Amino acid sequence: MHFPLVSIGIPVYNGERFLKAAIESALGQTYPSKEIIVVDNGSIDQTAQIIKSYSKDIKAFFIDQRNVSKARNTILYESQGEWIQYLDADDFLDKEKIFNHFKEDQQCHEKIDVYFGSIIEEQWNESQDITYITPKDISFPDVFVRWYKRKNPNVGCCLFRKDFLIELGGWNENLLYGSEDNELYMRIFQHGFNGRSTPSAKIYYRANWSSTTFSKRHPLEVMRTEISLFDTMTNWLHQQKILNEERKNAACEAYYKVLKIIALKRPFEAISHYERINKEGLLPLAQWIKQNEKKFPYNLLGFSGSSILRSKLSGLREIEKFIRKKIVSRP
Repeated sequence: MHFPLVSIGIPVYNGERFLKAAIESALGQTYPSKEIIVVDNGSIDQTAQIIKSYSKDIKAFFIDQRNVSKARNTILYESQGEWIQYLDADDFLDKEKIFNHFKEDQQCHEKIDVYFGSIIEEQWNESQDITYITPKDISFPDVFVRWYKRKNPNVGCCLFRKDFLIELGGWNENLLYGSEDNELYMRIFQHGFNGRSTPSAKIYYRANWSSTTFSKRHPLEVMRTEISLFDTMTNWLHQQKILNEERKNAACEAYYKVLKIIALKRPFEAISHYERINKEGLLPLAQWIKQNEKKFPYNLLGFSGSSILRSKLSGLREIEKFIRKKIVSRP
C-alpha cells in the first residue's frame, strides 16, 4: 500500500483547554506518513506555550491575525503533504482516521479530490456526563440543495487533495464573521469534484462545549455573510440555467431562516432583503413563505408586519431579563 504524505493542520485561537488532545490525536495516527502543523492565531492564553512544548514533533506558525481562513491557508501553503487533514483545536481524530480513508479506497485515491469521513459528536452540559452520538444524515442527493440546507460535511471529516484546494484558491480570508466552510463548499460544488465517502474514517466533534465563539458573539454579521453567500450561489445557479424547483425551494427556506434571525434585531434590514429578493424574481420567496409559514403573526401581518412585531417582542423580553437580573442582584 502506498502512503502519500498527509499534512494534519490545526488552526487555534485561545485553545488551551483542548489543544493537547487535538495534537496528541494527530501524533497518534496509525498512518505512518504524516506531518503536523499548528497555527496560532494570536492567542492570549497558554496556547503558545502548549505548542512550544511539542516543538520536536510539529511545525508551528504564529500569526497576529485572528482569522481562521488565514490560519488554514498558512497550513495549506506551508504543508509538504499531498493531502490535507484539517482539525479544529477543540476536536480530535480517531487513531485510524487517516489510514481508513486510504484503506477503504486503495485503488482510486489518485483520482479523488476529497474524501468524506464520518463524525461522532461529543456532547456535554453541566448536569450530565459526556455522551457520544452519531448524527443522523438526512440524505440530499443534490449537493446544491444540501448546501442551502447547511448540511455540508464538517471540514474535519474531510481529507482534501492539496492541489485541489490550491486550484480553488484556498480559503477566503475576507470573511471575518464565520461561514468560511460554507463559502469553500460553495466553490467546491460550483467547480465540480471527485469525492468518495469513507465512513470508517472518523473525527470526534465537541458539539456544545462553548457558547462564546466568535460567530455566536456576532450573529448579525454572520447572517449578513450568509445572505451574501446565498445571493452568490443563487445568481450562479441562474446563470448556469440549473436553478430548478427543488433548488429554488431550498434557497427560499434558507433565506427565510436567516431573514427571521436578522429581523429580531434589524427588522427593516430584513424587510429590505425580502423585498429585494422578490423584486429580482429569481426565487418565489413571498409565495414560498405564504405556503409554508402557518404561524401567527405571519399569517395575519405578512413578512414585514410580523418582522416588526417580533422585533418589538424580542426587545421587551430583553428588558424583562435585564430587570430580573437587577432584582436578583439587589442586596
